[in-house]
Amino acid sequence: MNWHSDVLLYEIPQYQCVYTLSNDSDSTTDYIYHWNIKHKVWTKPNSLMIVRVDGYFHGVNPVNKGKREIVKLIYTPTDKINQRNIYNMAPAAISACPGQSSIRDSILCTFPVVFHLSRSTTYAYP
Repeated sequence: MNWHSDVLLYEIPQYQCVYTLSNDSDSTTDYIYHWNIKHKVWTKPNSLMIVRVDGYFHGVNPVNKGKREIVKLIYTPTDKINQRNIYNMAPAAISACPGQSSIRDSILCTFPVVFHLSRSTTYAYP
């Protein structure tokens, strides 16, 4: 995945979480931290990387050998969609999840799991 900063989907910034199930690959995650210093991380199996959206630039290098299995999650304390970004996200979300009844449902459909801890409930989206 090329260099990017995650998009603010909700009114309160969400956190993108990547849990590494297994990894014997040569793939690394790169990110630019304070003072524009580039870091490279090989994610260990059974590890969790959390990135706050609208934050640091990061990217993942492709797997050239081996295998990397991850589960991607989003944590958000709200279900209120960021209206400023909704129409930028809509075309991709609608094509990824056709047949949804609203743009909001299409956007939520593109993410497999969203945690709403303020409600102590986990929602799973297909």
